Amino acid sequence: FRLEGNVTQISRERMGDQVSVHCELSILLMDEPGRNLRTVLKGAATGLEAPMGPLVPQEQRIARKAVDGAVRSALHNATSVIENTAARAHVTPSETATASLHRH
Repeated sequence: FRLEGNVTQISRERMGDQVSVHCELSILLMDEPGRNLRTVLKGAATGLEAPMGPLVPQEQRIARKAVDGAVRSALHNATSVIENTAARAHVTPSETATASLHRH
């Protein structure tokens, strides 16, 4: 299997005394070598901090945390999704284990 991720939305906002960055992403699970789409894993996360120091570096730091959180959110059930997808595609269990180990 092959995983490809795309950030579908990232937005920043100042809410009262908080700096907020929200991220949504999709991770496509495709088979190899044909790259046929098998499923889409979606995730989202929001980072919040009180404003401190220069705003741009702080927003960049919060954005990295939001992207990391969105990836963790999307991959939360990835192992079971990959196993179910492999079963539908008639892939052997050893190939499924290898695919699970190589996800990013």
